[in-house]
Amino acid sequence: STGGAPQAGDIKIIDQNGDGVINTDDRVIIGNPNPDFTYGFQTRFTWRGLSLSAQFNGVHGKDMINTNIRYQAIPNRTGGNLRTEAWVGAWTAENRSNAYPRVNYTLPKAVMKKIGFNSINIFGSVKNAFIITDYSGYDPEVNSFAFDGLRPGVDMSSFPHARSFIFGLNVSF
Repeated sequence: STGGAPQAGDIKIIDQNGDGVINTDDRVIIGNPNPDFTYGFQTRFTWRGLSLSAQFNGVHGKDMINTNIRYQAIPNRTGGNLRTEAWVGAWTAENRSNAYPRVNYTLPKAVMKKIGFNSINIFGSVKNAFIITDYSGYDPEVNSFAFDGLRPGVDMSSFPHARSFIFGLNVSF
């Protein structure tokens, strides 16, 4: 929805505390990002001058949220790289799916029909367009030891974030 009255196919927001108002009091904790435990195994086999080393590690019981889905599976006016299943499975009057919300077109359908399209969406974005910093390295946001919580903020030959320009046109007839 664009902030107006809810319509069929919009994402449903639940009044968790039942007070009749949707606000920050309705937020709930939906997961725990801390693992129940971490584990690892390391071994080395040697036989007649040949050796094989292997290391395995992992975590169990860690909840993660994929916030990329917000951009890839929820059709909206500023969306770019929408997954095929989200486009095909979006809620319509004929497809009353609860998997994906309805699509919000940027121009009225009457205007689209006059120019011969069902819809048209033009989008563009620039990521990492510039950096303003006193940092002496390439990128102050890098972290060479992101896997090690005891060494945050270390730049040891890290590859800087790439600058990207994304443009697109999505037309349906």
